Amino acid sequence: KGVKNENALPKVVPISVDTNFTYNPATNYVIYICPGILFFLFHVFFLILITSTWIPGTAEETLAGRAGALLTVFVFCFGLALLILYVLLDHVDIYPQTSFDVILPVLLVFMVLDVMLAMALASIIPNKLTSMQVTVVAGMLSMMGSGITWPTSMFPYWMQKVVDYIPFTPFARSFQSFLHYQMKLEELSFAFDLYMKEGILFAALIAIGLLRMLISARKKEAA
Repeated sequence: KGVKNENALPKVVPISVDTNFTYNPATNYVIYICPGILFFLFHVFFLILITSTWIPGTAEETLAGRAGALLTVFVFCFGLALLILYVLLDHVDIYPQTSFDVILPVLLVFMVLDVMLAMALASIIPNKLTSMQVTVVAGMLSMMGSGITWPTSMFPYWMQKVVDYIPFTPFARSFQSFLHYQMKLEELSFAFDLYMKEGILFAALIAIGLLRMLISARKKEAA
């Protein structure tokens, strides 16, 4: 009563709007989204190639053969990552502003952790084909989980913690910085902090998987 019409509705149905500006230093959607899409596809492709080195039908018979296949995949995909960084992104006027000696450890650790993620899932999931499928699904979810398509600060708290353990998340946050600014290695410490947590988790899962396989093998010998 006594309230103007334009002020009455907000009092009856109050609406609160929070504005969260997505990180976009160039204020250009193409420049913002291209690195994310290209490295997301790289991430999923790399995971598929990694898991293909041990699934039945494609795996080498010997351990040395599998290690060689994995090393080949790693070197090939490292070259592919450099092609994305210094050739493909250049076509949309993006060239890394950070020196190569700073980008190199960020990229290499990301790739090593991708390998560890795939190995961890293969260690705790008995069926190799199922472990490959779970690995690829985790990779497919990493685009959303990285915060590129939706701010992770808007996620439920537990989900924010889960996506921190996908290697693509710290790498995506890193390239949003080193592609557009001259960064020093210590300024990317936020990524290495997450990398360390991921490495500890993946190493623990791999150890648990190997221990379970050892116990299973001894039980078979005893039987």
